[in-house]
Amino acid sequence: MSIQALREERNKYAKEYRELLDKNPGSLSATVVAKLDELETKIESVDRQIVREERVIQGAADAIASGRVPGRSMDAKEASLALAQFYKTGDTSGFGPRNTWTEAGDGGVIVPVELHEQILLAQQKYSPLRGICRILQTRTAHSSFVFPVAKTAAAVGWVGETDTRNLTDTPILDSVTFPDSEAYVLLPVSAWMESDTMIADFIQTELARAFGRSEGEKFLTGSGTKAPKGILSYTFAATDDDTRDWGELQYIASGTAATIGTGDKLIDLCYSLRSAYRANARWLMNAATLATVRKLKDSQNRYLWEPGLSGQQQTLLGYPIVEADHMPDIGAGNIPILFGDFQCYGILDREMSIQRDPYSVKPLVAFYGRKRVSGALLDSFGIKGLKCAES
Repeated sequence: MSIQALREERNKYAKEYRELLDKNPGSLSATVVAKLDELETKIESVDRQIVREERVIQGAADAIASGRVPGRSMDAKEASLALAQFYKTGDTSGFGPRNTWTEAGDGGVIVPVELHEQILLAQQKYSPLRGICRILQTRTAHSSFVFPVAKTAAAVGWVGETDTRNLTDTPILDSVTFPDSEAYVLLPVSAWMESDTMIADFIQTELARAFGRSEGEKFLTGSGTKAPKGILSYTFAATDDDTRDWGELQYIASGTAATIGTGDKLIDLCYSLRSAYRANARWLMNAATLATVRKLKDSQNRYLWEPGLSGQQQTLLGYPIVEADHMPDIGAGNIPILFGDFQCYGILDREMSIQRDPYSVKPLVAFYGRKRVSGALLDSFGIKGLKCAES
């Protein structure tokens, strides 16, 4: 029985219940009470069935929002073949007998979660922050996603065995709002190429490359307007953690405009970070800055940079180095190096969908990929920067 039929049945019993009460004002006979009890039992039974049906519908909705096909588990190979079939013909039957549930509101299809994860993994090659930042996923349809944060910790009091326990200060709670933003790619493909069996691999690679490179830039420099709020777009101040406003990042001055100074400046930057954050800390810089850093030596003429062993990352002062193409070069007023626990920056992933358009740009077939993704700082104590002098 459909949920609509169940509700109609419930309404019938409820109407009969009310009419019975209206016809018997005052005290009720045993016969009427028995009838009312019978109707109440029927209403409760229908209510339980409605709840079960609503749970099934909600489960399907959650599956759709996360890119999964309800009632059917697909491996990555099956997902690739189904998506290739959609790319070539627009046919969504490969997603299963309930494939209409995978259709996106823009006429495309929601990328199956198995293939979505492959694309996100490939994006790390072009968007290194995706591999070190905190990934948040949401199925909410609301534009603004709010993440709760605590600006301060709860206060602690110390007492003797029989001393009075007074109330302590509670943490100061606030929230981080992620700007609503969407990345898209409009990829034209020749009709001949579209008929190739490798079209799915090609489009998957191009989507990962395009989204990854753009994300790699926006997670660092995005303005927060129709784009992620990038780390470098936040205010940097010279004040330390005890006096700096929450939401501002601290910088250590290099001392000159054209260089990052000596190795001592990197040591100062490293230990400006509290020990709890250093446990998972990373250096972030571009290749040109890394080339300069590799030449820095200590007082014993030993390089501060250490090559990684086989299969391990290169390190600086014992902490891994991550290269990011979109970090600024060394120069006046720039922040060419970041150091910290990048789990303090959140990347918000929503759904990804693909639309196939064989009509608008003949003889080409256009593939329109869209992805709602955003980013914002979650903890302003966990990331620090090295800033070159203004002049």
